Order: sequence, then C-alpha cells, then structure tokens
Amino acid sequence: MKGVVPQGHFLLRDNIVKKDNLFGLPKKEKAKWAKGLGLPSRGERILFAGCGYQYMAYAETLLESVRNVESKGVDVDRAVSFVRTFQKVGLNLAGLMAKLPLRKGEDSYTPVLLDAVQVLRKLGVNFAYLGEEEPCCGSPIYYSGFLKDFSRKAEETYGQLKSLGVREVIGLVPACTNTLKNVYPKYIEDYDLKVEYFLEFVARVLREKKVKLRFDGEITVHDPCQVARYLELSHVLREILGKIEGLKVREVATSMEATACCGGGGGMELTYPELSLKVAVNRVKELASTGVDTIVTCCPGCMLQLREGAKILGLNLKVVDAVQLLNAALVGEA
Repeated sequence: MKGVVPQGHFLLRDNIVKKDNLFGLPKKEKAKWAKGLGLPSRGERILFAGCGYQYMAYAETLLESVRNVESKGVDVDRAVSFVRTFQKVGLNLAGLMAKLPLRKGEDSYTPVLLDAVQVLRKLGVNFAYLGEEEPCCGSPIYYSGFLKDFSRKAEETYGQLKSLGVREVIGLVPACTNTLKNVYPKYIEDYDLKVEYFLEFVARVLREKKVKLRFDGEITVHDPCQVARYLELSHVLREILGKIEGLKVREVATSMEATACCGGGGGMELTYPELSLKVAVNRVKELASTGVDTIVTCCPGCMLQLREGAKILGLNLKVVDAVQLLNAALVGEA
C-alpha cells in the first residue's frame, strides 16, 4: 500500500488505534473541557462529545504548518511520513504541537461543547458525559478504508460503552454520530444502542415542550456533508431555525442535500492542504453571495474550513455553530 494511501491517513489510523483519538493527544486533553461542570460520569443517556470541537484550535495550528510546508515546495506526504517516524520512536509531535500557543490566542471551538451542555440543561434533559473514558468511534479509519482496524475499534468501543451502562447516545459531531448510528450496526451483531444526532434530539424535545426561542439576526446555512447526505437531517436543522423568532435565513442554491463541500473531511486537509483550501474558498464565496455576515453550520471541521476560506478572501464573516445559536436563542418556557 506504500505510495498509494497518503501518509496522512496512516497517521490518523496510528493516532486512533494507539491513542484512541484523532490527534494522538492524552485522554485528559480530550475531556478537560468539562472540568468543573458537574456532569455525572455515568448514565444510561450520554452526550458523546467525540474528538472534534476540543481539538480544532490545535488543528488550526497543525494545518497552518502543513500548508506552510507545501507552499515551500516540500512534499506533504514525505513530511507526514517524517512525523509518523518520530511517533514510532516515542516522540509525539502532535502532542508537542498541542502545547504551542494557539494561533489566534484563544479556542473558539470548545465553547460549542459548553453551549451544548447549557442547551440540554435548559431543556431539562438528564445526561452524563464519560470524560476520559469516552472512546473514539474510529470514524476516520472507516472512511480511509482501514476496515479491519475499524472493525476491531467498533467492537472495542461498543463493548466499552455497554460495560459503562450506556443505552442512549446523543452525538454532537456529525461524523461520530453517523458512525455510531449507521455504520456500527453493519459490523456488530445485535447492536442495540439508540443513537441520535444532537440537533435531532433537541428538535424532538422542542416538539414536546413549549419553549420560547428568540434571536434577531440574518444568517446563511452551510450543511455539513455528514448531516445532509449521511444522517439526512438537514430538514431538522431548518425545523429548529424556523422556530427562532426574529431570525432570517438566506439560503444558497447549494444547500441541504445539494450542499457543497467545505474542503474538509476524509483527511483531505492533511493530505491535500492546497486543494482543501481552494474548495473552502469556493464554498465561502457561495455563502457570502447571500450578503449576510454570519454563516451557521454544525460540524467542527466545517467551522475550521469556512473560517480559513473567509480569511483567505479577506471577508469579515462570522462562522458559528448551530448549537451556539440555539443556546443564545433559548429564552425559556413560553
């Protein structure tokens, strides 16, 4: 397989198989966002945070380095192979990268996790968070084609969740949710976890409760591929947005199931950074054509890509997560 599969995919596989998360960082890094929130660590219903939002600020730094390498004419595949070689001898460059100052001085992704907790609490939902015991779903190695590795990871993750008494999962990251909901049943016999996407779960609660939602503003929407084409839940996002008084939504032609890619996902940001950025720029141009200054999406990878695209274009666009908008709009009971 040497020379056929990009080294970036092998790097992601190594991280997930050996470190149980996308970036190969310590488990405490993955769970520290919830410190002090008083969330129970055990429960039949859990919020599955995944390994997306809490790592995206570090991913910005990492991807900027990769793009700088490519811009200087260095082969990205060879550079990533160099990183893998260091990891094999015990030096985790990704872990060292995480200790560097964040590019913009702050983490603007982890707050989405905090907003998710607030939304569920405002709606009176009982749930737990497994913290450092939350396993990785293995999604990237499935989409990279490492199916034997994925099969083992799926069995391991499912077994761990069951051993912790989990029966119901509220997934926050679209890719993680689709994997747990639609892919695991293909690999695990008698799979019995109930899995719902965060917005899908919230929409169901909002149908049952009289809750006032209010936010004055104008937005456009970017549907993540996983939400639109795999989970097929773009209509649920629109259902929630439609309940928010004062909110105006300007759609582009390439929305919902016809959504255009942000240039992320599938490891493309790491393996083909220049192409990934071009796709992001094209998508931002489409969304900016609506004339609004705020893009709402619901995927950490999409947030990163759209922000990068806006930066390249020199546009003063805000890219926010639907969970953040929802939390800001939740006023209380009607």
